[in-house]
Amino acid sequence: MKSLESSSRVIPAILMLILTVAAFAAIWLAVKPAATGATAEVGYGQPSGAPAIGGPFTLTDDAGRTVTEANLVGEKYHLIFFGFANCPDVCPGMLQLMAGVEEKLPQTTREKLQFVFVSVDPARDTLEKLGAYVRGFSPSFVGWTGDKANIDIMTKNYLAYYAIGTPAENDDPTIYNVDHSGFAYLMGPDGKYITHLRSSDSAASLQAGLERFVK
Repeated sequence: MKSLESSSRVIPAILMLILTVAAFAAIWLAVKPAATGATAEVGYGQPSGAPAIGGPFTLTDDAGRTVTEANLVGEKYHLIFFGFANCPDVCPGMLQLMAGVEEKLPQTTREKLQFVFVSVDPARDTLEKLGAYVRGFSPSFVGWTGDKANIDIMTKNYLAYYAIGTPAENDDPTIYNVDHSGFAYLMGPDGKYITHLRSSDSAASLQAGLERFVK
């Protein structure tokens, strides 16, 4: 009899634990940017009940100046994308796409928007290299980076993902890939998250999204 009573108490407890874990997993999947090449839907606005996107950070821009979350507050919207200069496909594709979209945006929209490329590969992306890389796509683009600790703080606050790969055995140790999110985060002039756009979106979709929110 005691065994049956014990089982009747344990089974509901196990079910409650499973439901709790499932609920947390659902919230995480709703806000976690998909890895490179993902095809998740474009999200508009902060998901209900999800952790806030954005927050404190301290990095350095490609001109050597310290930048923090305070730099997002002002007259401009900021479109922030995390990547690395040696990226073979997603990053150059996104930068080229955004450069093309930038040219087609109405002048009033273009003047209010700042595209920011945050390098998550500071070991190879020096400030000089980063600046030359982003402005090879558009003279208005800027690059930010910092040490790993500060990059980790920002990516965590933005729910962004990246992982430094390991060079193959006997290969050049400076040759490795970096897996990373494929989303660009649009932050308002108040420094708060508005929406995110995908690197896999079409130019027309990106342009429409920016014109919708950048006022």
